[in-house]
Amino acid sequence: MNRDNYIFFDIDGTIYDYNLGVPDSTKEAVRLLHKNGHKVLLSTGRTKVLIFDEILEMGFDGIISGAGTCVEWEGKEIFRQDLPAREAVRLVSLFRDNELFTLCEGRDDLYFDQYVTDDGEYAAEKIYQRVIPEHVRPIDFETMTCAKVSALYRGKRLPEGLIKEIEEDYFWILHNDGFFETIPKPCSKALGFEKLKDLLDIDPDRCYAFGDSFNDYDMLKAVKYGVVMGNGDKQLLERIPLHTEPMNEDGVYNALKRFGLI
Repeated sequence: MNRDNYIFFDIDGTIYDYNLGVPDSTKEAVRLLHKNGHKVLLSTGRTKVLIFDEILEMGFDGIISGAGTCVEWEGKEIFRQDLPAREAVRLVSLFRDNELFTLCEGRDDLYFDQYVTDDGEYAAEKIYQRVIPEHVRPIDFETMTCAKVSALYRGKRLPEGLIKEIEEDYFWILHNDGFFETIPKPCSKALGFEKLKDLLDIDPDRCYAFGDSFNDYDMLKAVKYGVVMGNGDKQLLERIPLHTEPMNEDGVYNALKRFGLI
């Protein structure tokens, strides 16, 4: 069995903030992990197109993206699952009917409802227009390929009956900021981990993972050392025993130092 150490990082809230970018201490931690011969990977709900250059330039041996809908190792795609066109139509139509801000996340492009793109209310959309403008497109069922469909809901709860419409075919997460994420079954970050584990004969006891939200839960449970950021979801902090300081208080660097990995 492979005796290397593998360290998996979520992106948002773990190593990256839209306003602050990647903390310098996290960049240094990743540099030291590589220097010490460890394997460093991303495990994110973002599809590949949404992993900005600032993040990729840190250098990663593998990437689980789109919440497990795509898995890469050393630049080669080893697993990919896109939504069938009929399912993309079904989800987008359902979200539109419930007046949700809808976005379709593909490996290579991001698709927004045009009326939302034009009014620019969603802050993240403005960032995407600035950082990856050539990959931001209106939703077009004839041409788009997407892995997952997400939405923004500004109310206190989701419309009644919405979950019943999708729960048989999708995992779903309502993030604290009102971002509603759907993930096609059986995909998950844990499934991405299993794909890599089988390919590389990885020992789970030599695996570490860092995350902050409930789309990280299965990944944190799948590895020996699953760590929740101090700024993480309160319920996740209650369910996962290992914690570190918040992202912007050197949480990643401090945890890796305590583990003796850097």
